[in-house]
Amino acid sequence: MSGHKSQRPERLRTKGPLNNSNIHRILSTLKFSNMQRLILILSSQLILCTLTGQNPQLDVVGNSRIVGLVDIHFSGTDSSSTYVGFKSGVNMSLSGIRRNTAFGSGSIFASISSVDNTAVGYNSLRLNINGGRNTAVGASALSSNTAGNDNTAVGQASLKSNIGGTSNTAVGTEALMTNISGSHNTGLGYQSLLKNTSGSENSAVGSGSLASNTTGARNVALGVDALGSNIGGNNNTALGATSLALNTTGSSNTALGAESLSKNTTGGFNVAVGHAALLLNTTGVLNTAVGDSTLQKNLSGGSNAAFGGSALFNNTTGGEHGNWFWFTSQ
Repeated sequence: MSGHKSQRPERLRTKGPLNNSNIHRILSTLKFSNMQRLILILSSQLILCTLTGQNPQLDVVGNSRIVGLVDIHFSGTDSSSTYVGFKSGVNMSLSGIRRNTAFGSGSIFASISSVDNTAVGYNSLRLNINGGRNTAVGASALSSNTAGNDNTAVGQASLKSNIGGTSNTAVGTEALMTNISGSHNTGLGYQSLLKNTSGSENSAVGSGSLASNTTGARNVALGVDALGSNIGGNNNTALGATSLALNTTGSSNTALGAESLSKNTTGGFNVAVGHAALLLNTTGVLNTAVGDSTLQKNLSGGSNAAFGGSALFNNTTGGEHGNWFWFTSQ
């Protein structure tokens, strides 16, 4: 830890046998300058010791072999902050740090003026400088966050790259992992909103939902891989597994049902309700399909309306100028 000097305790007092020939060597590696308490993990019990002064003395009670060491820090200026783990809360003595709780090696490592943060896991909230009211649970969760506030990250590498984004919720391994400045996003599920960088106000529920989104905003995806390829499309709603799965930049589409509009790439202002509705549509716009497999083979046709199971099933390019309105099955 920067600025800390290793101190060897002047003497080790024990009550009862302590069968560890390397105890002096182990203790000499500890850095005591800002440490007030130490837990010795014994094979049969935990021993809480109080360390005082520049050459702290150690009282160990027990008759078991030492199997590990965990340092616990309590901020010198604010007793409401607690740090557990190697290099956790290095700057804990700064007056601007208050009410933080950190468990794990490197957690809240670089804090300067942060308040009300909770970090559990290796390197969680590691680079947080002045962000507040963040919760990070999982290895490297919110590890790059410096100034973002009110974020919740649960899962390994969730919101890992976030720097200044605020009010994001990421639950699941690698959820919102590459988010940098996007705010008010919700990602629930493995790799949901994985590649998002600056897109905001997105909601993704399901493994891989909105996984490729980078700048798209105000999208809603519910289901495995829903809107999974979306990059910059905005105002899309996809409910159902693989709905709007291949959409990249198409905007203002609504897909309700598994595989609905699943092949759409750039088409916009389409409404598909029902399993496989507008399934093959890629660039068609202003289409409305209600019913199982309606307008299923439409590729680029626009301004079509189809109601009923398999209605306009074989249409591919018809209705380009808004002249065709079909209501019966074919």
